Amino acid sequence: MGFIKKIIEKNEEKQQKLALKYMYDRLKIGTCGRETMQEYFDHHYRANCYYYSTYILLCMKPTDVLVRGIIHKEYDAVTDVLVDYFNGKRTPNYEHGWIEFEFKGKWYVYDDHYKYPLPKSYYYKKVAPYEIYKRFTQKELINHLLTNHRDKIDLTEEGNKKAISTYGLWDKEYNIPFYDMDLTLVGDEICQANVEVRRKKVNTSLAVKEGERSYMKYLSEKDNTK
Repeated sequence: MGFIKKIIEKNEEKQQKLALKYMYDRLKIGTCGRETMQEYFDHHYRANCYYYSTYILLCMKPTDVLVRGIIHKEYDAVTDVLVDYFNGKRTPNYEHGWIEFEFKGKWYVYDDHYKYPLPKSYYYKKVAPYEIYKRFTQKELINHLLTNHRDKIDLTEEGNKKAISTYGLWDKEYNIPFYDMDLTLVGDEICQANVEVRRKKVNTSLAVKEGERSYMKYLSEKDNTK
């Protein structure tokens, strides 16, 4: 049984790392200020979930999904880091953003509390968001930008190519940082995404460590219940 458990854990860990590599490959089309999108991703800045989820989704596929919701306040691995840093008190209802993407026929969640993408089934079982108030595919997100903020963007079209530029635009309804973007699309595919971040950047390595430890504990518990 112990040998089988190790095989399961190794396989799960391998798949997570492959999913992360896939994300890294997708991020090559993006830049964030003077950094590559991967460099920005690797900082794991605290309280940047709306930025990470939006900007990473721009580098993914048109069918991948941006999510806005509220995380369950009793989730142990996260409550250690979900803090209102302005007054030092814990936030009881934490509004959050993450993405869901498909890799090799399986859906994963990327949440900036974690170092690796997590299987979607695990994420929704353990993090247990108790309210999802918006889901956008990448294609729907671009359509939302073009439809609801047309007067605040520059749009150039040539054949099946589009160039979109935004300046100082924040979608308040769904907490989407559209500002300071230059996007290039061919058909429905984004082939280049250059963005700027207007936010204080605070390292969140504690969140990453808590998330990793929680997931490995979950794998062990899951195996023991079989």
